[in-house]
Parts: sequence; C-alpha cells; structure tokens
Amino acid sequence: LRHFLALFQAEIDKGCPTGALYVESLGTALAAYLITHFSSLSKKPKSSQSRLSSRQLRRTLDYVQAHLQTQITLQALAAHVYLSPYHFSRQFKNTMGMSPYRYWQKLRMEAAAKALLQTPSVAIYEVSASFAFKTPSYFSYQFQQHFGVTPSEYRRLNGVDQTSAIIP
Repeated sequence: LRHFLALFQAEIDKGCPTGALYVESLGTALAAYLITHFSSLSKKPKSSQSRLSSRQLRRTLDYVQAHLQTQITLQALAAHVYLSPYHFSRQFKNTMGMSPYRYWQKLRMEAAAKALLQTPSVAIYEVSASFAFKTPSYFSYQFQQHFGVTPSEYRRLNGVDQTSAIIP
C-alpha cells in the first residue's frame, strides 16, 4: 500500500508528466490490491485468466497506434472495447504481458525514436511536443530510460547530423 501511495505522490510531485493513463492505471491497480487483500467477499478460484478477444485486442491496438501523439486514458481505452477500466486493464495485461500504459509508452518511444532519425532538422523539443510529452526534459528522461541513451546521443549514434536542429 505504501508503494502505491509513493507512486501517486511521486507523480503529483513531478506535476503529472506521464498523463492520465498512468494515474488511472495506478488507481485501478490500487483498487485491485485493496479488493484482493482486504475484501470480505468470497474469492473465486482462478480457473483461467481472462483475456481480450482477438477483436477487442485489434481494436485496442489500432486505437493506441492512432493516438501515439496524444494523451489517452484508461477509461477511453476500456470504453473503446466496452469494458470497465478494471476489467480492461486486467485482460490487457493477461493478453499482452504488460499494462496498457507500458504498451502505449513503448510504442510512443519507438515512434519518437523513428521521428528523431527521420527528421534531423526538427529539434528534440519539437519531437517531444509532437508525442504529447509535457516537457522536453521528461521526454529525455523517458527516452533514456527506454533506450539507455539521450535523444541527442541516439541521433549521434545513428549518424544523424543535428547541426540544423540546434535551438536558436
């Protein structure tokens, strides 16, 4: 429980740079934890983990792909396949092996990396903004967490000339 509270506090202290999807995912995980550990309801035996149907998965993946450059919410993802956020989050993780937020973040990082290489004349802060990162520094932090190098180093290591992308 302390871990969830620490994650919420860290997010608030940073000004919520990860957006609504992350905060909603934390809330859903906290609710599931509380129900699992403190509910007086009888527990159902786990016969099988429920997963998204192939149609639900395709609709979700298409929706995420179409919204890489905007902030999305767990509520919007769940509503897109007619599930509650709690059930959607569980079924998505059972199907994909990661949370909806992690999946969206992974695809967004990969698309941003591609954009960095394909548009060397575009400044890093502009790439950051085009993928709905609240600040360029948060984008750089997330990029380094994902790829192990900063966006500038990534361009340099991939032979991209950045001289035209320098901020005036």
